[in-house]
Amino acid sequence: MNEAATALAIEDWKRFTPLANKLPILFLDGTRLQHLSIECGGCSAHLEGECLRGEIREVSGDRYSIAGLAACQSCQAFTQFCLSSTGSAGSVHLEWQTAAGVLMSAGSVSWWRRLLSKFQ
Repeated sequence: MNEAATALAIEDWKRFTPLANKLPILFLDGTRLQHLSIECGGCSAHLEGECLRGEIREVSGDRYSIAGLAACQSCQAFTQFCLSSTGSAGSVHLEWQTAAGVLMSAGSVSWWRRLLSKFQ
């Protein structure tokens, strides 16, 4: 990352708030996105919690846009990310764009969490 890009990333970092403060995302059927982990673009470390800052916006009903920066203390790099998230029937789906195309990841919510969500 060149100096100008680094300066812009630092300004964005200051502007954004931690994503952990904005989670969980609650979908219409009670499915939840509890936490998020981003892979560092520099060293492939898994970054989560206070290392992730950004914005979560509802696009429509059960679709959310999650965009921001992940800061890696190991390699001192920022990783930009932009995800689309949907959730239903206890499963959360994430989509993101890479140079190779669109990738998808799905994570299931346990039956116990689904049952508890019916009573909350």
